[in-house]
Amino acid sequence: FRSGIKWKIGCGSKVKFWQDGWLDGGILLLEKYPRMYSMSEQHQFIQQLGVTSVGGWEWQLQWRILFREAKIDIVAKFTEDIEGVVVQTNQQDSWCWGVDLSVRYTVNSAYKLLNRHLSSENNDDLFNELWKLKVPSVTLCL
Repeated sequence: FRSGIKWKIGCGSKVKFWQDGWLDGGILLLEKYPRMYSMSEQHQFIQQLGVTSVGGWEWQLQWRILFREAKIDIVAKFTEDIEGVVVQTNQQDSWCWGVDLSVRYTVNSAYKLLNRHLSSENNDDLFNELWKLKVPSVTLCL
């Protein structure tokens, strides 16, 4: 279920740069770039790591040590990953359902997501039990 939810970046005040899956694919930067994470200011929100200028958002990341020449490829890939992010200071960060193209949560889309992640052997038993549950209907607002 968690893989179906992603952050939609607004001003970046609620989204942790390293710990939240805000990039495409929901990948955590701390998992993808563990060495860079260890050299960074680790518990910061996106909003704290850049400024809005005439040309748009400018990252102002600070590191505890300088990168050696051998790490330049990793730094280039990291920069490429965060480069296209649009931070909009006039909007709030929000959650969105990234499974359907409609970006709306539906029970059907959640079922399909769960179904994709489960092995085919366990599907029948698990979903038979799931449909027996007595759950009140609710409206989900993200």
